Amino acid sequence: MIDYKWSSYPIYAYAKKCPDWLSTQVILSYFKGPNKHKQYREKVQRYAKEEKRLLENLHHGMILGAKKFVDKIRKQFLPDIPHNDFPQQKQLAKDINIENLLKKSAKIVQIDIDKCVQAKRLHGIDKHKRDLIVYVLWNKGLMTNEKLGRLFNMSYSAISHCVKSFKDKMNKDKKVKNQFEKLNSQFKL
Repeated sequence: MIDYKWSSYPIYAYAKKCPDWLSTQVILSYFKGPNKHKQYREKVQRYAKEEKRLLENLHHGMILGAKKFVDKIRKQFLPDIPHNDFPQQKQLAKDINIENLLKKSAKIVQIDIDKCVQAKRLHGIDKHKRDLIVYVLWNKGLMTNEKLGRLFNMSYSAISHCVKSFKDKMNKDKKVKNQFEKLNSQFKL
């Protein structure tokens, strides 16, 4: 099916570019979990008794293996911040579980993450801790300001302001810079 020119299988199974007239949401909504395309592909392969292709487990154009192995290699060999000249590194960084990263950050700086997300305005130490987490996530380059804003219940322009303010604080106060470096060092992506 993958080789048939008019098949929608590559779109459903491998998330290939979808034509405007094809709506994949209905069929993919039957699958639960983070990778609906993979679940679809495996179900079709079981039904058709089709064997997996060797390169289906090639992750990000550079690592062949199961998720556990990929995570081990990522932790051991990849840099904290993806290099701009290597799109595979950026793609690999996008597979990071942001929720876990957020929870771990909140635990390290000792703040209730739900309070950060739900509060319309934060003040004092809570605002500083939230801004520190926002800056660390922004600095990793894993999300756009818009996505960060959705994560923290803020507008993308508020994220821009938060990042700029935090950068200014770091330039003026070595203690703030040390807090950033300490938190940032906890995450090897």
